[in-house]
Amino acid sequence: MEHIPSIQGSFPLNVPLLDLSPTYGEQPRGFHGFREFPALSGHDIDELGSQGSDTMATLGMLQSWLFFGLLTEAFGGKPSHLKHAEFVTTCDGGEKKITTRALQKYFFYWRARRWHGKRAEVTRHANEVDQCLALASSVIEKFAVQHDYLRNDGLFCGSQVDLILLSIATVGEWVSKARRDTVQFTEANTQNFRPLGWHLPFLNKALEQSGWCIGERKMLMRECNTTCLYYLSTIERSGLGKDHTGCDESGCTALQMRYSEYQPLHVCLHHNRTHCLRQGPRIRQVADILDRGSVPLIRVSSDGKCNLLALDNDDDLEYVAISHVWSDGMGNPKENKLNMCTLQHIQHLVNNLFDPERRPIPFWIDTMCIPPQEHHFTKHKESRKQGIAQMAQIYANASKVLVLDRWLQQVSSKVSLTEIAVRIRHAPWTTRIWMLQEGRLSESLYFQFKDGVVSSAYLDDFVRDQRNLVHVSNLMDSMSNTEVLSNECATWILRAFAYLYEIDPMIKHYGQLGPQQDEAEEELRLHALSILTERAELEPIWNRWGVLIENHGLNKDLGDADEHVHTDIRVQRVDLVSEYGANIMSKIKGQGYQHIVRSGNGLNQDQYPSASLLFDVVRSFKDRTTSRKEDEVICLGILLRIKNMSAVTDIEPLSWRWRVALKATISSHIQCVARRYG
Repeated sequence: MEHIPSIQGSFPLNVPLLDLSPTYGEQPRGFHGFREFPALSGHDIDELGSQGSDTMATLGMLQSWLFFGLLTEAFGGKPSHLKHAEFVTTCDGGEKKITTRALQKYFFYWRARRWHGKRAEVTRHANEVDQCLALASSVIEKFAVQHDYLRNDGLFCGSQVDLILLSIATVGEWVSKARRDTVQFTEANTQNFRPLGWHLPFLNKALEQSGWCIGERKMLMRECNTTCLYYLSTIERSGLGKDHTGCDESGCTALQMRYSEYQPLHVCLHHNRTHCLRQGPRIRQVADILDRGSVPLIRVSSDGKCNLLALDNDDDLEYVAISHVWSDGMGNPKENKLNMCTLQHIQHLVNNLFDPERRPIPFWIDTMCIPPQEHHFTKHKESRKQGIAQMAQIYANASKVLVLDRWLQQVSSKVSLTEIAVRIRHAPWTTRIWMLQEGRLSESLYFQFKDGVVSSAYLDDFVRDQRNLVHVSNLMDSMSNTEVLSNECATWILRAFAYLYEIDPMIKHYGQLGPQQDEAEEELRLHALSILTERAELEPIWNRWGVLIENHGLNKDLGDADEHVHTDIRVQRVDLVSEYGANIMSKIKGQGYQHIVRSGNGLNQDQYPSASLLFDVVRSFKDRTTSRKEDEVICLGILLRIKNMSAVTDIEPLSWRWRVALKATISSHIQCVARRYG
């Protein structure tokens, strides 16, 4: 099941090959033949999974029909020539298992067919696949629900049933995504293409067993496809150590805090804590810096002394802004102090972001640099407002912003990019309202993991085009030259490989030059060198296929279709989990936030409607949480660049009870409007 990425250290997903009776065959039957297939073995679709039926016989038929049969309808026959043997592997003990390693190859076959095939035939094929997918989805959902009901009655254990259903559902989702991304002709009805359900009830139980609370599971069921739900169920969530007893379907409340009981975190060993005192500036010192318009910063010296610095407007001082979750213990609702071990730990992490000769680097953290909201210190209320008003510029002007989330710090930074992105997406930090401003305003964002940091720039680099080219070549490597030449889609792929080596003579010319004095000429030379370097890195592809391509003239008369296939291989890929993770930066940064920033600065040159800009921020508040009601309006004001933040912070927020009532009222009105005008 290689089409689903795996969490580092998790067990592989081994799906057994059952007794396929009858076998579907490798030639497409069309939707009518696909629909009638169960009757060949005496199965009634309406009775599948019912009490008293032969479960194993039914599972074998489902695997033959909805796994191999669905793949056959998508890729069987000309021009792809699907081989069922490519989806079966034999273990060391002789047991046969399902493998999906070849799926990506057939995806690129489909892309090649889209560009080289006749439009009418490509569209007809896509519509046939759509019908097969819709039927497969409805059958699997019905069988899964029935199976779940019987399992609750204790009639049979469903581990193998779950594996078969999961393999069919996730491959069905994969084929559905491949079809939607590949065939986008108007006559293929792609505009009205709706994601299919593939709902598997047992995934909710799997998520619960991994520590996802009822509020989180409700959100995931609404947000994720089946493939992502399975992936998330393999992530151990209980290590957060949060209390979920107050959570319900409306949301997770584990990060809500009782400030009267709050205790700042110790990171030192337990037996050292009697000597680990809280340190930090006096509130009056912080307030004085804020009152004169400067920014308070903290720097911890090597001898353990906590120093308060003032950053004036004309200072050019490097500093790091800390973004954290208060429930992790790095807050203090009563004073501008933290335990010394925590301060030293933060300083150590901050210093690691810079070269040794530039250390120690001062840092800003709200706990130490904004007067606390505590009734004993109301005389510093105006100073606190000033500190809050500065936050937008503090995060925007910071040399770097460091995210400290305890869940992320339990995981190595050496895991896959997909796992990193998904973990960040579901880190407690990402669910908090304050993340919206801290993440969006920062130019250079770093996430602290167990053994290092991961930058937002690294997360932005999700497209690894060279990996795709090499990957497709490796997938075809097991094919003999005769098999390749007899497979039309495979020859189209080779033509795309040939296109890779069609280098412009000017590129060759500039690549042979030495350093140029002229700036424009030097830029052209460096660009040429980067292209030639890339070609050299892809040399193994030419070593494998070059002779075959040249001997059979597959590098002759290359056209637009060959270029399109070449580009598709470089940038396209069907990976539902990676795609889910790749959206993390847009979730943090927002789709149109740069326009909001320009608007707030009077630089909205694109003339985006103010309502659209407001909507981009407001919709980001969905599924965010905060322990203080007033944080919402403060964060909203900062994100919208409201200049007079004092007017915003003076607004008395509604109570939670009134909010619930108002939300219900607004929702009902929206539904009425939708019914009337939708």
